[in-house]
Amino acid sequence: MKNKVFTFGIALILGAVLCGCSTKPEVLTMKRGVNFSHWFSQTRLPDYPPVPATAEDIQLIRSLGLDHVRLPVDPVRIWEFPDEGPLNPEALQEVDAAIELALNHDLSVVVDMHPRPDLKEQLESDPATFQSFLKLWQELATHLAQYDTDRVALEILNEPMVENPEKWQSMANELHGIIRKAAPKHTLIIGGAEWSDVATLRRLVPVGDPNVIYTFHFYEPHLFTHQGAPWGSPEWLVLTNVPYPLPPEAGTNMLAGVTNEIAREALLDHIAQQWDADKIDSRISGAAEWAATHGVTIWCGEFGAYRPYANPIDRARYVRDVRSTLERYGIGWTLWDYQGSFSLVEKEAPGAPAKVDWPMAEALGLSSIKSTPLETD
Repeated sequence: MKNKVFTFGIALILGAVLCGCSTKPEVLTMKRGVNFSHWFSQTRLPDYPPVPATAEDIQLIRSLGLDHVRLPVDPVRIWEFPDEGPLNPEALQEVDAAIELALNHDLSVVVDMHPRPDLKEQLESDPATFQSFLKLWQELATHLAQYDTDRVALEILNEPMVENPEKWQSMANELHGIIRKAAPKHTLIIGGAEWSDVATLRRLVPVGDPNVIYTFHFYEPHLFTHQGAPWGSPEWLVLTNVPYPLPPEAGTNMLAGVTNEIAREALLDHIAQQWDADKIDSRISGAAEWAATHGVTIWCGEFGAYRPYANPIDRARYVRDVRSTLERYGIGWTLWDYQGSFSLVEKEAPGAPAKVDWPMAEALGLSSIKSTPLETD
């Protein structure tokens, strides 16, 4: 593993020389952060009302030693599709208040465009919807350009669902161009096609702008991180007792109790992969090598594990292995999420005081600040 890190460092220098870039591009620095899900995104009123963060939440995040927050925003909250009317002033005011709340507590902010899957499908299939999305970003970036360039970054699209990497490359280039004109000095963030994992990051071609961060999300292996989740692949609902790591003998014992054929095939593949810290390193190192080759900055915008069904010890172990691997390669990270179903904290009700999951905090390297006035054991 040490050899890999050494090789990565050499590749970073060579990549910077080849592209004529500095090894320290003028981009927003983000080391450790957390996502605020279900505030301006992932809401289905009235069944899933927004869950705002409080000033106490922001204070707690800062006291934990985190330096940034990612703020996912569903574009339908602020824009009518496919019409090209003005931005919704009330919703925009709420987003501004959230940004300012974080900035006032010395946290940087990533404003992440985070549509629902149906809109992301339309962005690929319907040119009129994509043109409306471009217009939205032109208006929003013009508005957000008022914020400090060293404190606020703009993420063009969360987890694109475009299967064709060449098509997404063209869309990303166009989005980059229109946002850059409206916000000429802000750091922009771009991920790969088809859910923005490491593999799709490696197929992305950098846009030639030194003030861009390239992002990827890390949820491998999904059979562990999404076990029991009621969305996505059907085997996630069937397999709800998957440990991390999973020794081959334990995997064989698990198979004996699985009758669903799809779940059996998924579990067999999972066992064969032998997921552990070294396996995680082998994946993340691929992202680091891509970044070094191109002389660009990368950032892991999401990682974590679904809380309801994962064993808490295994969940913390997994988060520790991912976090420590990212940091070993000098990659900043943002946990998914603060108070949702992958959360760092628990609350008895929305707006109630947050109770930190301290094993998770320790897995994130945050345990040294346990004695905070905002938290009681």
